[in-house]
Amino acid sequence: MIPLLWLACAEQPPTVTAPVTPPVGEEAAAPSMYELEVPLTASDGAATTLDVHRGHPVLVSMFYASCHSACPMLVQKVRAFEETLDDPTRADLRVLLVSLDPARDDPAALQEAAQRYGADPARWVLAVPPEDRVRELAAVMGIQYRPGADGEIHHTSTLVLLDADGHPIARSEGADGSTESLRSALVELGS
Repeated sequence: MIPLLWLACAEQPPTVTAPVTPPVGEEAAAPSMYELEVPLTASDGAATTLDVHRGHPVLVSMFYASCHSACPMLVQKVRAFEETLDDPTRADLRVLLVSLDPARDDPAALQEAAQRYGADPARWVLAVPPEDRVRELAAVMGIQYRPGADGEIHHTSTLVLLDADGHPIARSEGADGSTESLRSALVELGS
């Protein structure tokens, strides 16, 4: 069982690194996340689905736009990871950030977050699912969350790497957790 790192977006999270899950070969047998028929609304207001980046490796995670601590750290982790990749690998990698907060994360809020994060619109999509599908998607990704009394959402920070067909092949836990498993999986995909 992987220890989970709870991040309270209202507080500075501790610097604890959680181990990553099984290596690529063991996770490759997992079903495709693209089999979930979860409708999404992207930051441009367009209807989309989890397979918006089908055909590319995709880093997928959950966040919410009004978060001021854990989510920006998660995005920074993605950006730092991208910077370590060679140009062809980085050009092929896509990012999908799905909101945990459908009540507040309308397309305008997502678009503002994308601009604040400096998200590359050609490779990054920020999207929101219907409220009744958030828990299902979080469960499939292994993300735990709970709303706080202060309007914050306390959640685990998890990055899941999907192959071109949506199968989870690697993951990284914690805002400052190692991304080596992600890099190894991308290298293996490129072989």
